[in-house]
Amino acid sequence: MLVDSCAPGRAGGRVSADELEALDLALRGAPHYAMVFVHTIGQYGQPLLDAVGIANADEFFQVLDAYPQLRAISWGHVHQCFDTRRRGVRLLATPSTCTSSCRRRMNSPSMPAHRPIGAALQPDGTLDTEVVWVDEAAALANASGASA
Repeated sequence: MLVDSCAPGRAGGRVSADELEALDLALRGAPHYAMVFVHTIGQYGQPLLDAVGIANADEFFQVLDAYPQLRAISWGHVHQCFDTRRRGVRLLATPSTCTSSCRRRMNSPSMPAHRPIGAALQPDGTLDTEVVWVDEAAALANASGASA
């Protein structure tokens, strides 16, 4: 399920009352396990990253916490690898797929990466996903048409 947390003019976001209601209805009607995708959530315990989280995260989690079939929440935006659990639900952030000045500002040693999700949520509710790291030099050479 995709959740719109866009807040114009803000790096972080906010989930509107209408979007929270739509999320609640979608999860209530989910016949099996579910995943939620959102731009960012915060909740890292790092001030720089938490500043770009959902302004109304408490309301967002109040909806999510009511549904035991929820298995994961995934997002990007922070350009960091993050994989933890909150009340049994996996919280997954993924580094950027490109080189990033954000990484340099945050002194992050991580290279570009992606997280395949396609068939990650299995029928039994398990989640099979991992971060796949990209060789930055090879990616840059490939993007410029040179061979690595």
